[in-house]
Amino acid sequence: MFIMRNCYTSVHSFLLVYFQEELQQTRFHWDEYQQNFMLGCFFWGYLCTELPGGRLAEIIGARRVFGYSMLAASIITVVTPAAANLSYIAVIILRVLLGLMLGATWPAIHPMTARWIPPMERSQFISNMMASSLGAAITMPVCGYLIASLGWESVFYVTGVVGLLWSIAWFLVVFDSPAQHPRISNKERLFIENAIGSTTSHGKVRN
Repeated sequence: MFIMRNCYTSVHSFLLVYFQEELQQTRFHWDEYQQNFMLGCFFWGYLCTELPGGRLAEIIGARRVFGYSMLAASIITVVTPAAANLSYIAVIILRVLLGLMLGATWPAIHPMTARWIPPMERSQFISNMMASSLGAAITMPVCGYLIASLGWESVFYVTGVVGLLWSIAWFLVVFDSPAQHPRISNKERLFIENAIGSTTSHGKVRN
């Protein structure tokens, strides 16, 4: 899940650095201040939703918070080339919105972890989840290939569409707790709930 999340962060930062290095060969005449502004403004939004994201996931469910945040980030990614052609202010606005969306994802996943992952397996799950830099490791060379072959805009279109498909899959296969999952077996559900305990596994989430 965090492969896609880090993918968007890497794509936007990678392309802005690319603009900076190839300024003389592009139609975007952004000075150094504007480019640094666009790189940094992502974190304005990111910082604003770090704390609310976790609490919101406890209230309405991590499935919604994480899923809709990634869906919105995918849409933002797809429309970024159009914003770049409009003005650098439009890019800044989208970057702030992207930060707002992705800032909520990291804390949102922890309430879901508490309801799904047995205590004895939780450290292994968190370790695997923290290895989300795999997304950046995969995305960077792919970005380079797409830029060389199809142009810089293709990076946003390809990763944005992948994100949209990922978001659809998320809502089809992910649920906030074992009790809410329509396809889980009774044996697996009871195993998870007994391992975690009734308090966390039956935590209330608003429908």
